[in-house]
This record gives sequence, structure tokens and C-alpha cells, in this order.
Amino acid sequence: MQYLIYPMDERAAAEIIHWHYDPPYTLYNLDGDESEIESMLDGYHFAVRAKEEGLVGFFCYGLSAQVPGGRARGLYGGKRVLDIGLGMRPDLTGKGLGQGFVQAGIDFAIARWRPLAMRLTVACDNLRAIKVYERLGFVITDSITTRTPHGHQDYFIMLLTLE
Repeated sequence: MQYLIYPMDERAAAEIIHWHYDPPYTLYNLDGDESEIESMLDGYHFAVRAKEEGLVGFFCYGLSAQVPGGRARGLYGGKRVLDIGLGMRPDLTGKGLGQGFVQAGIDFAIARWRPLAMRLTVACDNLRAIKVYERLGFVITDSITTRTPHGHQDYFIMLLTLE
């Protein structure tokens, strides 16, 4: 699948905030609150479209891809390390599209910011995503627990060295 990645706009953000993930992925559900649209228009969120499927997901980079527990512990430092976050439309998950989707976000970030490494934070129980990230070369470097609207959540910090 070929992806078009472009700066997040209000229309895409309004669609994304209403996506609904079934258990065990409900952690990724947003509230559908209008303030979430504004936060996605920060210049570091990007919508992803595919020709046939329309809006298929999003990427976020930098501070937008970090979780508070990791910032509090100082885990997001490093020279030219870019944090990446992402979401794929719920009906497309679990269909073998993840690796190509994530690679598109990595390639986009490399072309735009030229990082030396990329880092992501993933829920420890999201085994499906962790497997995709490991296939792409990410390795687990740390773990954290942070407070979320759903209670405390354990996360892995994963790093991809690009040098």
C-alpha cells in the first residue's frame, strides 16, 4: 500500500478522535473531545491516507509522541533521537499492514528531520505492535509506568538506531 503523509488538518483530526478500538486496545480510544482536535494541529501530527482506503492513520513526532511517565524519569533525552507515535484506523489493524505503515512513518521522519535514532513508547501488553516494531529493528531499552485516563499503564521504550 502506498501512503500519502501530510500535516494534520481539522477534518482528519475530527475523524481520528472518534475511532474506537476494541479490547484489549481500548487504551488507544480518544474521548472525542474537540480539544483533542486542537492538540493534533500542533505541527507534529501528520495524517496518513491511502488511495483506496482514505484516511488510514496518523503519525506524531517529538514531544507529542512521549508519555508523561517517561518525561518525568528523563528517558527521552539523546542527541538527534526523534520520538515517533502512531495510530492506524481500527478496522485496518491486525491485517498485516502494520510493518509497511510504520516503515512509511520512519521514512517520512528520516527525510524530514534526519534523526540518528528513533524512539517509540508502546503499551507492554500491545504484543501485536511490539512484534511489528521488533521486525523493523526497534529494541526495548527501558520500561515505565504512567498514569492514563484508564489507570496506570506499563510501557516499553523502544529504540531504532539509524546510523
